[in-house]
Amino acid sequence: MPELPDVEVYRRVLETCALSRRIASVEVNSTKVVEGLTELELEQRLTGQRFSSALRHGKHLFAGLLNGDLLAMHFGMSGRLECLEEGESLPEYTRCSFRLEGGHRLAYVSQRQLGRIRWIEDLEDFLRSKALGPDAMDPRLDHDVFCQRVTEHRGTLKSALMDQSTLAGIGNIYSDEILFQARLSPKRKAQELTEEELARLYRSSREVLQTAVEAHADPLLMPERYLLRNRAQATNCPRCGAALQALRLGGRRGWFCPECQR
Repeated sequence: MPELPDVEVYRRVLETCALSRRIASVEVNSTKVVEGLTELELEQRLTGQRFSSALRHGKHLFAGLLNGDLLAMHFGMSGRLECLEEGESLPEYTRCSFRLEGGHRLAYVSQRQLGRIRWIEDLEDFLRSKALGPDAMDPRLDHDVFCQRVTEHRGTLKSALMDQSTLAGIGNIYSDEILFQARLSPKRKAQELTEEELARLYRSSREVLQTAVEAHADPLLMPERYLLRNRAQATNCPRCGAALQALRLGGRRGWFCPECQR
């Protein structure tokens, strides 16, 4: 599932491709991904409008409009946002596309159709309705606030990081990486961490998410010491060489090093 770094990449696609360009037309190829509106209503509301802002909170992307309303996008298990130049064909599994003045097209792609596009009028109301905690990369999320929110969680460290009401944006993959870089076991209880361990966890969360964004969320562009480069093969720890161990949480499989992570 796309996590915070992926959606930040999509936010930048939206920003560079579509901001301030008039929306010439909208094409919906799957009504399943549009929630709360009919295809015709979405087309009528957007045609002639302009996207004025590109915002992100956790795994959610928001395209702001001049009238203050927003188009909220969530990407499900495998969705993405692509910008196409004039003459380029739409990617397979494009479910909704926006033709923009100047020839650009913005494509919302979702193979499994688990993502959703919604029209919302108030961002804060939407975030409250989803019970989302602060964005995991919000500059206002300082060390003290981060530690307070994590240690209020009664579960394991991995479940605390993945709980969107605690911190928004971190999922299965990046919780693994953050804990690996912090040398902390995903099985540890969040409430049992020392001050030094909490400081490591906070620094690791900042470093990992920023590094992933700079690498365009591409594991092959991340440092060799990152678990993400080895995660698909699930072989050995890139730090000590020990065999990685699998962990199941909520039906998903994560990975950690039982030697390095304590």
